[in-house]
Parts: sequence; C-alpha cells; structure tokens
Amino acid sequence: MNEIKTRYGSFIPYSGEVDLRKKNKEPVTYHENGEIESSNFGFDLTEDGKLKSVEPAFGEKLMTKNGMLYPFDTESYRLSAENNSLMFDEKGDIVKVKTLKTGLKVSIENGIKNLKACMAQDPLTGFPRLFPLELYFNGDIIEVTCLDKIRESFPLEAVEFES
Repeated sequence: MNEIKTRYGSFIPYSGEVDLRKKNKEPVTYHENGEIESSNFGFDLTEDGKLKSVEPAFGEKLMTKNGMLYPFDTESYRLSAENNSLMFDEKGDIVKVKTLKTGLKVSIENGIKNLKACMAQDPLTGFPRLFPLELYFNGDIIEVTCLDKIRESFPLEAVEFES
C-alpha cells in the first residue's frame, strides 16, 4: 500500500517525479502507533511518530467541512519536510495548507470575495508563474497569504473552498 491515512482521507506522498501526475511507487504505510513499514520521502513525523506533514502527490484531494482542498506545491520537490503542503498539529488537525488549485470564496459584509493563487514574476527565472495560496488554520480563523499580495484573515465559517 502506498497511502498515508489521516482522519481527512488517505494520501499518496509526492514522489519527486518530473511528471507530477505519477504517484509514489514506494510503498508507504503509516500506522497510528507511529510504525512505518517502509517509506520514500514526502512526509514528516514528530519524534513520537505522529504525522506532522505530508506532500501529497499531484491531484490528491482532501474533503473538509468548507469544501474540497487540493494541497500541492511544486516548490516542495526535494525540500526539507517542514515545507510540505499539508501540515498537522499534535492532535492531527490541519494547521497549514499550500495550494495552487483551490481558491476561496469568502462571504464578507458587502458581498463575496474570491481569492486564488497569485501570478507573479519568478525571482530566479524572471518569467511569470503561479505562486500558491498558503492557508493557516487557527481555531475558527483562517489566515490566507500569497507572497506579499494577499494577507488576510477570515472567520472559517465564512469561507468556502473552490477549485
């Protein structure tokens, strides 16, 4: 089996393949007691064996009460695990998600606000590219950032995820 199971669903870790549609071919089985039968890269555990973060394979999805999330960041390829797109706290709750595909539809006082990943000039290549939204969950508040273009907080109940 090549899945990591969480209360939000099962994920196949990103394998680092150039073709982002390929799934991790290495078997990964993570158990609640912290045992790992075998692994590649793509996830990080706490010292006591709980899942801390995972970089899901391209196309993996996560169902939440606010809608479907597609956690994935092309920048996480071969980086240290603290940069993974999906991060959990010690209780297993999501604390951070990076996403290129999921947008937010936010109900605000005077209507609806839509937020999506940011298009900006890549500092290394000089070409325009998409940068992910970073979503930080803190109780009933979600903070949304994208480079220096977006930095806003909303009540989680006012947010709907869209792809």
